[in-house]
Amino acid sequence: MSIDQNIDTVNKIADLGDKLINMIDIKNIFPSLKARQVFISEIEKNDELSTAQKMALLYHFNDVSKRAKNFYSVLELTEIMLNAKGVSLETAKIDTDSEWFGMFSDIAKNVSDEEMQHIWAKILASKCEDEKSVDKKLLSILQVMESEDAEIFSYICANTVYIDSAYISNFPAFVYVFNRNPVYVNGEFYNKKFIHHSALTQMQSLGLITYHVSMSTYELTAPNDMTADCTFNYFGEKINVKSYSKKDLSLGAVELTRCGHQLVKILYEGQRDNKNAKLIDKLTQHFNALGYEVTKV
Repeated sequence: MSIDQNIDTVNKIADLGDKLINMIDIKNIFPSLKARQVFISEIEKNDELSTAQKMALLYHFNDVSKRAKNFYSVLELTEIMLNAKGVSLETAKIDTDSEWFGMFSDIAKNVSDEEMQHIWAKILASKCEDEKSVDKKLLSILQVMESEDAEIFSYICANTVYIDSAYISNFPAFVYVFNRNPVYVNGEFYNKKFIHHSALTQMQSLGLITYHVSMSTYELTAPNDMTADCTFNYFGEKINVKSYSKKDLSLGAVELTRCGHQLVKILYEGQRDNKNAKLIDKLTQHFNALGYEVTKV
């Protein structure tokens, strides 16, 4: 067999492999894997291919198999999540935004960690339910996140409250208390293993938060004819924080970005078992010390 023929053989088999991994219909993945076994057998028995060519082709198909398995796992989890809400994966039109789905599938095919597959499934399920729920920028952020980054943001998510008022609705916020502010009398607000300067700086560099390291703080400001009056909801526990004179409600040094908001909303319910049992008490004492009237709802 000539060099040109060898190259042609390699290209044809590689093209077949690419077709396998680019399939979206999960029902067609397993037959493709069976076909892969036939291709591998043909490669191994072909005496006209060099050892190097055989190794390259076998590596290619092993890689295809692994990525197909990863992608199938994510799609299967997505289907389970959607079915629980009465939605079918087949009718969800997940490839309507072809650019977004192409980017998503390229990343998901390389995710083998089961916990991360669950997160990617939640992302796809969210996109299926609301096409504006996940930006491509968030996909890029998640692609480069390390496991330590994921732990830090999961902790932030588990300590996030949702704020409602006459001027804001269902707004996620992580209230980060400065040392100069009143400290919770029974200990620190958050676990220092996860919440410290370098961790918050890293979250900012990823694009999930804005970290206000100066003396200025992130504040919610009421309209001109109103004063601060907000309800904090933390996994069903609620308090009302109110002032008859102040228009601003300081939330400290951390402001979730658009991508941060999106990721919190996707992961929030899954963090219920990791909730901070004392967070509402801590927030109550904190805002009382700042001169706000705090009542349980």
